[in-house]
Formats: sequence, C-alpha cells, structure tokens
Amino acid sequence: MMKSGFFFFIGLLVAFVFGWGGVALGSHKQLGALAPFYDDGEGSSFPARPQGLAARGQLVYADLGCASCHTQQVRRPDFGSDKARGWGDRQNVARDYIYQVRPQLGESRIGPDLANYGARRPAAKTPEAERAQTLVAYLQTLNTTYEFPEARPFVPTVAAKEGAHK
Repeated sequence: MMKSGFFFFIGLLVAFVFGWGGVALGSHKQLGALAPFYDDGEGSSFPARPQGLAARGQLVYADLGCASCHTQQVRRPDFGSDKARGWGDRQNVARDYIYQVRPQLGESRIGPDLANYGARRPAAKTPEAERAQTLVAYLQTLNTTYEFPEARPFVPTVAAKEGAHK
C-alpha cells in the first residue's frame, strides 16, 4: 500500500512538471522569438523600443498601480466596443508588447484603455514633476496605429463554412 502511494505521488508530480513545462516552454517557443515588424512603406520597424524618459515612465506606471484601473489592450471587434470608443483601430497582439519588460495589460477598465494613447494624445507641454514627465513620455509611446499581419480580423473562408455544414 505504501509503495503504490509513493509511485502515485511521483507520477502525479511528473505529470504536473511536464504539463506546466509544456505550457511555459511552448509559449516561449511561440512568442519568445517575436521580432519587430519592418514596414517597407514606412521604412521603419514597429513597435519602437521606448527610449529615455519613456523607458523610465513604464516603471512609474507600474509603481503608481495604473494597471489596476486602466488596461493596455484593445480587444477584437466582436469582444466589445473599443474601436467605437476610439481606443484603437485594431486589436492588440503579442508583438505590441515585445519591448515591455513587464507588460501592464491591466486588471479592470475603470478608466479608459491606454493601449493606443500615443495616437490619441500627441506630445504636449508636460508638468514639471519628473515622475509626471516620465509617465507622460511612456504613455506617448503607446501608439499602435501600425498594422501587423496577425492583427487582421479572422474571416472564415467559403470552404470552411461549407465544411462546417456537412
């Protein structure tokens, strides 16, 4: 009885480790190699890496707990009215966050979504406080007006629709 309990526990532990490892390693394999998207028409890569004040501003955003009231993710058109609210023209995808050390996707939407803040509020005169300047600089880098191939809405093909009816 004691031997079978031990082997059951070891088997359960092995299953848990392999399951969790598969999720973690699979996600890393799928998303860890994402690189910026080079747009030939624009002649530059997107998203841009935050520099200077903007890079420090992300830390201020996290320190102030802004993610508890604001999100940074425009949802797909069939998941809400984000586009109608003017929060972005396309859904956010994993590539949008490749330069964020700690992506602040948010916990709830008490305040407006900030994913595309940089396109909605262009650079303006900022307050004198250093933390405010860094936070504003960070928010102004949140601009997702560029197109990624994976951000295009899924439209089922005619063949897929016919296959579903059979």
